[in-house]
Amino acid sequence: MRIVIFLLLGQILTIAGSWAADEPDRREQSIEAIIHGEGLMPWQEPGVSEKERAFRVKIEERKTAMLQRRDHVERPTLIPQEALDRVRAKAEEDDSVRGWIQSSVNLADYLIEQGPDYVVEMIPELTPCNSYGFTCPHCVGKKSQEAVGSRLIEWNYRNPEHITCEACGHTYPCEDYPETTTLQAPRSGQSFTYFMNPKEEANPENRTGELAYHWVGYPVHMSFSGMVREKKITFMKGALNSLAF
Repeated sequence: MRIVIFLLLGQILTIAGSWAADEPDRREQSIEAIIHGEGLMPWQEPGVSEKERAFRVKIEERKTAMLQRRDHVERPTLIPQEALDRVRAKAEEDDSVRGWIQSSVNLADYLIEQGPDYVVEMIPELTPCNSYGFTCPHCVGKKSQEAVGSRLIEWNYRNPEHITCEACGHTYPCEDYPETTTLQAPRSGQSFTYFMNPKEEANPENRTGELAYHWVGYPVHMSFSGMVREKKITFMKGALNSLAF
């Protein structure tokens, strides 16, 4: 009996040692796959984990319970009626307030005139990307510097599919600076494209980040298309105030 137990323990230790030896390799393989946009490895399960699924169910149940206990909703909800009345009264004696109201009305009229697919186009299903750390590859080092961020970006709701560099006027996304690298988010089923600067393009195997543009020492990458999505969604959220008039 002791011999059998001894043999079983030996097998267990052998398997455990083999598994432990594989773990660093799997970690390195996973990192390599992620930085090259390859998604999940063969041993990784796609989709949402059971733990995450259970958490989402719990949160939805909590939201439902909170909504059932809420007080009666008085409309308008975004801007109270008293606030609307004050602004309209002020507009009778203040040109700047009157102009602000008119601009809100003009925007609301524009939104209402758009076709049935407008909301879908302006609020895409694909997750937006943050414009924090935006660098204009067309004029960086000449008219702008690395990682200036959102304040370097111009965007207009009448031309929603592009952003423009405020310093040089170059427009993105564009063929001159294509988004050639893809980041896979396999569990959500989404893919995000990013621009690689010339140094990174010339050294594709160097994924350390040292060749990227930097913000206070940290590498940053631009997804111009993702920034466009962020601008559109932010605009649509703010446009609700104009529609409230």
